[in-house]
Amino acid sequence: MHKGKSMRTFEVTVTVSLVADDVERISKEELARFLGEATTMSVDNVAFGDGPRDKSFVQLRMLLRTLEETQSPRERF
Repeated sequence: MHKGKSMRTFEVTVTVSLVADDVERISKEELARFLGEATTMSVDNVAFGDGPRDKSFVQLRMLLRTLEETQSPRERF
């Protein structure tokens, strides 16, 4: 239904906080693997439809290979 239609892509920042007794010993790869298995992202199509206008479609993706550690705003949870 949407094949061949024009597409626009937007990015949004998602912050992932990791809290653990041995937090420094948990690797980025281990966290990415966990997120890939445990995270679900969806659009509530039943309640709100497929997109902002008729015949539009919104899809969410999370590219875990782009996961990078950043400076935390605080040291303790």
